Amino acid sequence: MKTLFKSTRLNELVSRSSQFSFKAAFALVWSFLLSVVFMGSVNAQQSGSLPEVTIIGTTTDVNEKVLNVFERSFREAENPRWFKLGRKYMVKYNVEDMLHKALFRNKGGFIYDMGYGTEKHLPGNLQTQVKGNYKDFAITTAVNVRQSDRNLWKINIEDDQNIVLLHAEDGLLIEEDRIEKASGATAEYTMTQSLNRLLSDMR
Repeated sequence: MKTLFKSTRLNELVSRSSQFSFKAAFALVWSFLLSVVFMGSVNAQQSGSLPEVTIIGTTTDVNEKVLNVFERSFREAENPRWFKLGRKYMVKYNVEDMLHKALFRNKGGFIYDMGYGTEKHLPGNLQTQVKGNYKDFAITTAVNVRQSDRNLWKINIEDDQNIVLLHAEDGLLIEEDRIEKASGATAEYTMTQSLNRLLSDMR
């Protein structure tokens, strides 16, 4: 009887242990799946943009009015790649070694063009102005934003301790932001936030 009792008790313990292991594994897998879905949702919300539908390789799906405006206004564009963003069209293209992206409304209305460059892409007078006011700083990034009635530059400059974001428009050079490198902030993040604020008013 004692042997039978011990055997029965042992079987119960093994059974419970198996059930516990199965439940623990199931819970672990389920938690992982939930975390993946949650992180995907958070990333989508943080990006604040619609998913891009690429129509590279053909222009037959691009509104003819958009194509006409682009080809007429951006004759120097090389290797255009088209994207559909909701009811708008975006084209990414190159001018020599400078990457651009331009946004158009569905019926051909031009919204903005943005070109990503460095010090060498700045107009000579603006380059002189920046270096004259910030002698100990290096120009690291220069982004040109053009609209129908605006032509401005966002410029990142750095020294050993600081990152400074400049806004240049209509002959004026304004210090938009200054952060210490010790804070952990990056020039890329500062530039991105500034451009997002600017472009949100243009769309």
